Amino acid sequence: MEVRVPLPVIISETLRIDRPNAEQMDLVKQGLEWFDLYGYAREHFETIATREPGSGGSTLIRRARLPDQELRYLLLTFYGTGNDAHFLLMAAQLVVPTLWSLFHVYTKEPFGVGGWAGHGADTLAYQRQINEWVKGEPHPVLDEAAVVRLSDSHAALCRVDRRVHPGTWRAVELFSLFARMPLMQVFDVLAMFMLIEMLLTHNPGEREIGDSLVHQVRHKVPFVFERKNEQIDYSRFSGASGDQVWKKLYKYRSCVAHGEEPDFASELHVLRDADTANRFLVAVTRRLIRFSIDDPALFEGLKPL
Repeated sequence: MEVRVPLPVIISETLRIDRPNAEQMDLVKQGLEWFDLYGYAREHFETIATREPGSGGSTLIRRARLPDQELRYLLLTFYGTGNDAHFLLMAAQLVVPTLWSLFHVYTKEPFGVGGWAGHGADTLAYQRQINEWVKGEPHPVLDEAAVVRLSDSHAALCRVDRRVHPGTWRAVELFSLFARMPLMQVFDVLAMFMLIEMLLTHNPGEREIGDSLVHQVRHKVPFVFERKNEQIDYSRFSGASGDQVWKKLYKYRSCVAHGEEPDFASELHVLRDADTANRFLVAVTRRLIRFSIDDPALFEGLKPL
């Protein structure tokens, strides 16, 4: 991340985000030699890329190593069992920019000090992030607004009682899981509609006319955004109305679910392409789940309607 706030960032009494000191950086590098065999993570965190035109319309990517004080490693350190860190990483999937924990070092004392006690890695998240890194998009920014979003999301999730609101918790956990799956991008449309339907819809049963799943989604999703004083951004769809977009998204979902090839050149041209449609669905689903941990009763009230 590009950090624009003073460090450390204090999320709670048990959670901090900070840059590694020299001792911690040694532990991280030792672990990465085991975990990051091909150097993808190290390249991403330790170098800066420039793009130049090559022959035949190709693009050359040149990398230069960053000075030690500018390496992009950040640590999430904690006090206690690590449950708070786990909750924060789930809550962080519900805001932008998100946080990813790819490699874990356990130390003998709280907040990442006291020497090495063990290590681990999230190989699923690592593979997914490789897919994201190759797109060459700008690094996310950790500024004051991002810290507020992250802290508020974590606090809200900690307030949700999973025994009282099991559906909300299930959506949070599944969204976090889907975000880690390396090849889930192929099925993002199915995963996101599953979560939207889980949060907002009921089985239409024999009341298919006027009560279909697509009808429920088309009306309930915009209603929730309006209730939360936010607008859904349809600008990427070239002036298409929200109703048109949701109809086409459901058609896209049906194509994928039934093994058909989505036709973005003709029938689904409003959606432009799979990447555009998937990014839109992920963004909307992320906001819906974030709304749901603030107001689970709203979603539970909407489901049977």
